[in-house]
Amino acid sequence: MNIPHRHFAAFSVSEIASITGGTLLRDGPDVRGIAAYPQDVEPGCGYVALGATPYDYARRVAESALAGASAFVIERAMSCPPGCGVVLVRSAATALADLARAHRRRWGRSVHARGARAVISITGTAGKSSTRRLVAALLGMVDDAPVVETGDALDRVGVALTLLRLADMHRFAVVETATRYRGDVARLAQVTDPDVGVLTLVGFAHAEGVGTFEDLASEKGDLFAAVHADGLVAFNADDRNAAAQVSRAAASRRVSWGFSAGADYRIVSRAPLGLDGSRIRVARPQGPELAVVTKSFGVAGALTVAAAVAIVEKTIGTTLKDTLVQDAVRFADDSRETRLSATTLPDETIVLADGSDASPSSIRACLEAAGEIASALTRRLVVVLGELHELGQDAAREHAALGSAVAQRRPAVLIAIGHHARNAAVEALSLGVDTFAVTDPTSAIPRVLSTVYSGDVVLVAGGRASGLSSVTQALVARSLEPRTSNGGARTLQTRAL
Repeated sequence: MNIPHRHFAAFSVSEIASITGGTLLRDGPDVRGIAAYPQDVEPGCGYVALGATPYDYARRVAESALAGASAFVIERAMSCPPGCGVVLVRSAATALADLARAHRRRWGRSVHARGARAVISITGTAGKSSTRRLVAALLGMVDDAPVVETGDALDRVGVALTLLRLADMHRFAVVETATRYRGDVARLAQVTDPDVGVLTLVGFAHAEGVGTFEDLASEKGDLFAAVHADGLVAFNADDRNAAAQVSRAAASRRVSWGFSAGADYRIVSRAPLGLDGSRIRVARPQGPELAVVTKSFGVAGALTVAAAVAIVEKTIGTTLKDTLVQDAVRFADDSRETRLSATTLPDETIVLADGSDASPSSIRACLEAAGEIASALTRRLVVVLGELHELGQDAAREHAALGSAVAQRRPAVLIAIGHHARNAAVEALSLGVDTFAVTDPTSAIPRVLSTVYSGDVVLVAGGRASGLSSVTQALVARSLEPRTSNGGARTLQTRAL
């Protein structure tokens, strides 16, 4: 349950200077709320002026002043409106993070009527967004109250602005964190000061700035190292790389989920339901087995449900009712932030499109989902794979491994797009898959249109920069062409998976 952007964090101008280590150039009235973008400024709030060109910087400050900002945190000396507080800092981004950490700790020390407050921080190569959405939905339904959660901005600025929205009415915050460079997770953990640390999976994604796979695992594990001794760490028991990072945690409480026999929350069965998702059963340490239906497909959907239930039950110390979990799953499934969507075209072709920036792990999950759907509907599977980016020196190897994963699904055809994706094409072809390799989406479109038959299941997945949307659009456009001069209106049916 997310809430619109509102301002709650209150500071005096002298507090802002003290917290940020800045220089108090001019005192002013206390502020209520901190904004980092002019469009978010409300009368009486403080504005932290993030770096830009000198012209843009001055313009943003002016826009914020006109919107009613009563204090300014700036990193270069300039004229500010009279009567407003002014604090000069070395780095506005660092100052924003300092203010968020201070506000989060002050909020955490206060008492909530329903029990202890908690910040739940989630990281991982894949599964973190779906887990975050379901955890937030469960917590919101348990307390029948709003939960603060991150959106698309997972960097230090986005996380800081999320925490600055915390108010007395909130009991929980669910923060998703990503990494691009070594140390990002540790720096974000300093801001969030997590009570609960969650690691969904360790796999290659955006690894160029991190280093080796071992470096990436250690980077993700920095979250566990940041959880305090009386906190909770939660991890995927099926991923030995995630489980290995638990040894770094000082937290006394731990919980795991997965298909593994040793998982605290063990997935005992998963039954695919075609385009309707899957039915799963989860054995819990206490209480009866949980049985729910999720629109998500494959192993990934089951892991998300088990993870969220494990995290929430261990955090609040209560066994959740099946009906509440089902309602939360339905709410999270209907969220607009979806990885995979299914569009049924007028010619009955089903296009599965991955709308996010993919990783090798997420591509495997998409392949599994597509394979299950094609099998359940007894249709051909066609895979259109765009190359993944930011895999560093391991790009060739990871793409070749994806070619092997494609072959395991036995598609009718693989169309690989991009330089590195050619490695996937070579591997799949060597394993007996009818395969084509092209350099770009424009070159792929004629091949896709000549390969895909009416009624096929088509998976279109790859890095966000691959430009794969044009492939999907071409399939849609072809299906909308009238087959006869008096053909009726044609419609599309799209749903999130």
